[in-house]
Amino acid sequence: MVERARKTGYVPSKVIEDEFGVDSSTVRRDLARLTAGAETDAQILSCVKDAVPGTAVLCNTGCCIDNVERQLSVSDGAVVDFTFKIDGVFENAVDPHRVKTFMDKVKSIRNAAPRVV
Repeated sequence: MVERARKTGYVPSKVIEDEFGVDSSTVRRDLARLTAGAETDAQILSCVKDAVPGTAVLCNTGCCIDNVERQLSVSDGAVVDFTFKIDGVFENAVDPHRVKTFMDKVKSIRNAAPRVV
Protein backbone atom coordinates (compact mmCIF):
# COMPACT_ATOMS: atom_id res chain seq x y z
CA MET A 1 0.00 0.00 0.00
CA VAL A 2 2.86 2.41 0.80
CA GLU A 3 4.36 1.56 -2.59
CA ARG A 4 1.05 2.39 -4.30
CA ALA A 5 0.98 5.70 -2.46
CA ARG A 6 4.49 6.45 -3.65
CA LYS A 7 3.59 5.65 -7.26
CA THR A 8 0.24 7.42 -7.40
CA GLY A 9 0.62 10.22 -4.89
CA TYR A 10 -2.59 9.06 -3.19
CA VAL A 11 -2.17 8.54 0.56
CA PRO A 12 -4.87 6.11 1.72
CA SER A 13 -6.01 5.91 5.32
CA LYS A 14 -4.11 2.67 5.86
CA VAL A 15 -0.79 4.39 5.07
CA ILE A 16 -1.53 7.14 7.57
CA GLU A 17 -2.37 4.56 10.23
CA ASP A 18 0.63 2.32 9.48
CA GLU A 19 3.20 5.06 9.05
CA PHE A 20 2.19 7.36 11.88
CA GLY A 21 0.33 5.08 14.29
CA VAL A 22 -2.69 7.36 14.38
CA ASP A 23 -6.28 6.81 13.47
CA SER A 24 -6.70 8.26 9.99
CA SER A 25 -10.10 9.69 10.96
CA THR A 26 -8.22 11.99 13.36
CA VAL A 27 -5.98 13.21 10.55
CA ARG A 28 -8.97 13.68 8.22
CA ARG A 29 -10.86 15.59 10.92
CA ASP A 30 -7.83 17.82 11.54
CA LEU A 31 -7.45 18.46 7.81
CA ALA A 32 -11.17 19.22 7.52
CA ARG A 33 -10.71 22.11 9.94
CA LEU A 34 -8.79 23.92 7.24
CA THR A 35 -10.83 26.46 5.39
CA ALA A 36 -10.04 28.31 2.21
CA GLY A 37 -7.42 30.89 3.01
CA ALA A 38 -6.27 29.33 6.29
CA GLU A 39 -2.54 28.55 6.37
CA THR A 40 -1.69 24.89 5.84
CA ASP A 41 0.07 23.34 8.85
CA ALA A 42 3.70 22.79 7.81
CA GLN A 43 3.96 19.80 10.19
CA ILE A 44 1.15 18.02 8.35
CA LEU A 45 2.82 18.75 5.01
CA SER A 46 6.10 17.42 6.36
CA CYS A 47 4.48 14.20 7.63
CA VAL A 48 2.77 13.58 4.31
CA LYS A 49 6.02 14.30 2.43
CA ASP A 50 7.90 11.82 4.66
CA ALA A 51 5.23 9.16 4.05
CA VAL A 52 5.51 9.34 0.27
CA PRO A 53 9.06 10.35 -0.69
CA GLY A 54 9.47 11.30 -4.32
CA THR A 55 5.85 12.45 -4.57
CA ALA A 56 5.04 16.12 -5.10
CA VAL A 57 3.25 17.60 -2.08
CA LEU A 58 1.47 20.92 -2.53
CA CYS A 59 0.40 23.52 -0.02
CA ASN A 60 -3.24 23.74 -1.02
CA THR A 61 -4.56 26.63 1.01
CA GLY A 62 -3.47 29.79 2.76
CA CYS A 63 -0.19 30.39 0.97
CA CYS A 64 0.49 34.13 0.90
CA ILE A 65 3.38 36.57 0.67
CA ASP A 66 3.86 36.40 4.46
CA ASN A 67 4.26 32.61 4.68
CA VAL A 68 5.35 31.46 1.22
CA GLU A 69 8.95 30.92 2.33
CA ARG A 70 7.85 28.68 5.22
CA GLN A 71 5.34 26.80 3.06
CA LEU A 72 7.82 26.17 0.24
CA SER A 73 10.41 24.97 2.73
CA VAL A 74 8.27 21.85 3.22
CA SER A 75 6.15 21.58 0.08
CA ASP A 76 6.98 21.31 -3.60
CA GLY A 77 4.60 24.04 -4.68
CA ALA A 78 1.41 25.83 -3.79
CA VAL A 79 -2.11 26.35 -5.04
CA VAL A 80 -2.73 30.08 -4.77
CA ASP A 81 -5.90 32.07 -5.38
CA PHE A 82 -6.99 34.63 -2.78
CA THR A 83 -3.52 36.06 -2.47
CA PHE A 84 -3.58 37.11 -6.15
CA LYS A 85 -6.97 38.85 -5.95
CA ILE A 86 -7.50 42.56 -5.35
CA ASP A 87 -7.58 43.04 -1.55
CA GLY A 88 -7.27 39.25 -1.19
CA VAL A 89 -11.00 38.81 -1.88
CA PHE A 90 -11.97 35.76 -3.96
CA GLU A 91 -14.71 37.51 -5.93
CA ASN A 92 -12.38 40.32 -7.03
CA ALA A 93 -10.28 40.35 -10.18
CA VAL A 94 -6.66 39.26 -10.20
CA ASP A 95 -4.29 42.06 -9.22
CA PRO A 96 -1.22 41.90 -11.52
CA HIS A 97 0.90 43.76 -8.95
CA ARG A 98 0.09 41.17 -6.25
CA VAL A 99 0.95 38.35 -8.67
CA LYS A 100 4.29 39.96 -9.59
CA THR A 101 5.22 40.68 -5.96
CA PHE A 102 4.38 37.11 -4.91
CA MET A 103 6.19 35.49 -7.83
CA ASP A 104 9.26 37.71 -7.34
CA LYS A 105 9.45 36.41 -3.78
CA VAL A 106 9.01 32.80 -4.96
CA LYS A 107 11.82 33.30 -7.50
CA SER A 108 14.13 34.71 -4.83
CA ILE A 109 13.35 31.71 -2.57
CA ARG A 110 14.06 29.28 -5.41
CA ASN A 111 17.29 31.07 -6.36
CA ALA A 112 18.51 30.97 -2.73
CA ALA A 113 17.75 27.26 -2.33
CA PRO A 114 20.61 24.81 -2.89
CA ARG A 115 20.36 22.94 -6.18
CA VAL A 116 19.83 19.18 -5.99
CA VAL A 117 21.43 17.39 -8.89
